[in-house]
Amino acid sequence: MKKICIWLSILCIMIFLVGCSEKPNNNTQNPAVETESGTKDTPNSDSSVENEGETDDEVDGEEGQVNHPEKQPENGETAESSDLATIYSIALEAIMPVDDALNEDMTYIAINGGTLVDATDEDMQTILSYFNKYNVEVKNTSFKELEEEGLVQEGNYIEGILLEIDDVESKTDDKVVLNVSKFRSGLGAIGIKATIIKEEAGWKLESTEETWIS
Repeated sequence: MKKICIWLSILCIMIFLVGCSEKPNNNTQNPAVETESGTKDTPNSDSSVENEGETDDEVDGEEGQVNHPEKQPENGETAESSDLATIYSIALEAIMPVDDALNEDMTYIAINGGTLVDATDEDMQTILSYFNKYNVEVKNTSFKELEEEGLVQEGNYIEGILLEIDDVESKTDDKVVLNVSKFRSGLGAIGIKATIIKEEAGWKLESTEETWIS
């Protein structure tokens, strides 16, 4: 009986020792688990890099929109109106210093708006305002209207000067050639050809050429 008890005791001790010897094996799996965990962390890092890449793409996309703005709506009427006021002002101004004896003692400047083709009321006001620098009355009127006002003396003399655009000889997007006249009397009038060009800074007078005189 004692022998049986001894053997049972030995058996229990052996079972205990075997159980203890298996615990390190379980612990050896922990690094593997950590390794797997570390492996899992690596894709997460890659994922964050990918997200950063996506963010960069979005920023590039926004920058692309800034660098390539959509075409602005055209407003041809406004641009044309502004151009006409400028062109006509330059052309009419171009004849002022030509035969300036006609300007002596002038009491007004009359501009025949009926000869300014396609000019709007706003254009006309801009042109009239431009000539205010001569410090005389500036008005939109024709020779006939001056006659009706009793401002034409001896049949063909006025105390001011009358400016007209006789015709637009040619016109492109960047060059306009006009014939302009200045009248003081039947024996005091002159005509020029004014060439106006468009440069980066805007419209400017390129040249003038005297075409007739009376």
